[in-house]
Amino acid sequence: MVFFNDCNVVINGDGILAQDASISSNNTLTDAKFLGQKNASHKITSGPITNKVSISYVPNFEADPVLDFLELYREDTTLFNPFVVSVAGISGSFYLQSCSLKLASNNNLQSNLNFTSFNALSGDITALTPTISTSIATKEHLNNSWTTIFQQDGAETSNNVFEFSYNSEFDFKPNYILGKMEPVSVSFFGSKEDISLNLDLYKNIDISGQLAENYLEDINVVDLKVLASSYSIFYDAFTKSIPITGMSVVDTKVDARLDDIVRVSIILSKEY
Repeated sequence: MVFFNDCNVVINGDGILAQDASISSNNTLTDAKFLGQKNASHKITSGPITNKVSISYVPNFEADPVLDFLELYREDTTLFNPFVVSVAGISGSFYLQSCSLKLASNNNLQSNLNFTSFNALSGDITALTPTISTSIATKEHLNNSWTTIFQQDGAETSNNVFEFSYNSEFDFKPNYILGKMEPVSVSFFGSKEDISLNLDLYKNIDISGQLAENYLEDINVVDLKVLASSYSIFYDAFTKSIPITGMSVVDTKVDARLDDIVRVSIILSKEY
């Protein structure tokens, strides 16, 4: 048996601070039914074998393979390449399907990743030598609500932002030919980024398709900048930014509830 403290979760050779991880495989089958028979005689193939990895983890801004990839991808969308992902010794080549970040007041930043693979996996459940550096697991490298700021023209905004969430999704399709079980290639068709902000300021949407930078300029929120820090000491070397330039405002909502302040939710979106 392998216990959790001997289980590694590795992406492109980097160990991450995972809290949950799973690998699932699906063999797409359907019932074979024919005239003259009441019940299905057997199962037949109705789609490819797919493997999926789901990971919940605490991001580390000093060395995070997925967040580093997202920064590069925003600059060059042709850089969509598979990741080598390993969970408890079982590994494979996976395409990133989605990445989400969520941060609420007085909480650590949490991330969820979903990967998909159309190729065979390798390895067995194995107790591995830890691949996470001791320094990475210290509080100086973990991101939380009090080290997250919003910026306006490079300076911290004075507005109250209670929480935010981020989600990116990637659209791809495997290409199969006759005589082969695995795809000969995988085509990438684009992606989408969404940001949800919860704050206490409201502004009406002026025009259809209004850009986020114009909408948020009046309430002094332009770029989200997340700083890794130990309590109140900022370490700029570990900074990550999520730009809103080019995003559109797709939804606003004002919530008034008992025993709470009035909150405003804003959802921004951009397609690549």
